[in-house]
Amino acid sequence: MKRKTLTAVLCSAVLMLLCGCVGGPVEISPQPTGDASTVSQAPAASEAASSSAPESSEEESEEESTEESSKAEENINTEESSSSGESSEHSKTEQSEESLPDGEIAPREYIDPLRITIDVSDEQMRQGSEELGEPKIFYIRNPSEMHDFYEKNKTALSLDQTDGGLDFNQAVGTLDSNYFEQNDVVIIAVKYASDKEYTFGDIYKGDGGAIIDIYKDAPSSADNASYVVEIVGALKSALNDKQPELNILPAGDNLADS
Repeated sequence: MKRKTLTAVLCSAVLMLLCGCVGGPVEISPQPTGDASTVSQAPAASEAASSSAPESSEEESEEESTEESSKAEENINTEESSSSGESSEHSKTEQSEESLPDGEIAPREYIDPLRITIDVSDEQMRQGSEELGEPKIFYIRNPSEMHDFYEKNKTALSLDQTDGGLDFNQAVGTLDSNYFEQNDVVIIAVKYASDKEYTFGDIYKGDGGAIIDIYKDAPSSADNASYVVEIVGALKSALNDKQPELNILPAGDNLADS
C-alpha cells in the first residue's frame, strides 16, 4: 500500500517538474487572413515589376535601334543600287554614242559573187555603134534569157571577139539551168579610159537591192577607150530579184579609201 502511494507521489512530482520546464501554457497566434497575405505580397510583386520594367525597356530600345539600323542600311543599299543603275545606264549610253558617232555609216552587208571578165575587142567596139557613154546593165534570171541576150548583143558588144581570154559563150558555159535554180546573173558592159586604172569594186546590199561600185574615168578620145563585159552571178535572195544599181566612182578612189 505504501509502495503504490510512493509511486503515485513520484509520478506527480515528475509531472510537476515537466510542467515547470515548459514554462506554462503555450499561446498560439492566429494565422493572418487572406487579405493580409495579399497585402504583404504586393510590395514584392511591385518590386518584381519595377525590376523587370527596365530590362523590357532596354530590350525594346535595342530592338528599335536594330530596326532603325536595318532600315538605314536598306536605304543606303537602295540608293547605291539606284546610283549604280543610273551609272550603268549612263555608261551604256556613252558606249553606244562612242560606237556610233555622228556621221558614221552603218556597216555594209557584202555579197560574195561569181565574177568573169570578158576582154572584148577594143577595135571592134570602136567601130561599132554602141557608144556606152554610161555602162549598160542586163539582169538575167534563166538560161533562156541568157541566150536571148547573146543573140541581141553579140555584135554590138563584140561577145565573140576578144583581145585575150575567154569569149562570151566560153565564159557562161557552166551557167546552166542548175546554176539558175538559186542564182541570177548580171551582165555589165563598161567603157573606160585606157590610161587610167579601171577597177570593178564591191557588191553590197542597199535599201531595195544590190549596189555595185565601179571605179573608172571616161576616155578623152575614141583611141583612148577600152572595153570590158563583166558577168556577175549571185544568189537570187542577195540580189532581191532586182537589177543592181551601179555606183560609178573616179578611177583610183578605191586606192585612196584603202
